[in-house]
Amino acid sequence: MKSRQDWICQNTAITLDRAIKVAICCVASAFVWLGGSILLSSAQGSANRLAIAQKRTSLGEALKTIDAGKAVSDAESPSGLGSIGRLQSYIESKAEESGCEVSEFQAGASLLPFLSAYSKQADSSGWGQYQVSTDLHGRIGPVFDTIRSLAQQDVPIELDTLEFSRAEIDHQGNCQVNVHLGLRVLSKGAGA
Repeated sequence: MKSRQDWICQNTAITLDRAIKVAICCVASAFVWLGGSILLSSAQGSANRLAIAQKRTSLGEALKTIDAGKAVSDAESPSGLGSIGRLQSYIESKAEESGCEVSEFQAGASLLPFLSAYSKQADSSGWGQYQVSTDLHGRIGPVFDTIRSLAQQDVPIELDTLEFSRAEIDHQGNCQVNVHLGLRVLSKGAGA
């Protein structure tokens, strides 16, 4: 039979053995966690470095665009009746390019105070408006192309009316339309 002292020694050895195994597991877990954290932070660091490089490239391109913009002088917007003549020439050339025609172009000769179609109050910043009315005639596709091109021209305008009516069907079955456009041509000028 074992003595009490042998039994205590044996139980102490077993307890110490278990404690050492638990400590080894804890240390191993800590190393695994630490290693995973290092790998994760390394991956995040790489992603962050890549994002920073992309931002630097974008910033560089934006700075080049800004520098190029500084070299551009302010473009003069046409004023007075010149703005109407410019708009008329633009519409007529685009209608011809598209394959339709301007059947009528009328403009008021007096500059009226600017009142936006989108506001209830008159603007007192020196801008005025001319009332312009134009009619287009042709196949629907070219007429739409001409109207769409108004967004590209440089005379500031607001659309008041846009009226479509079918004119005829030609011998090929194409629909001919008449379109009436009511516009406000905005102009900066004296008397506004």
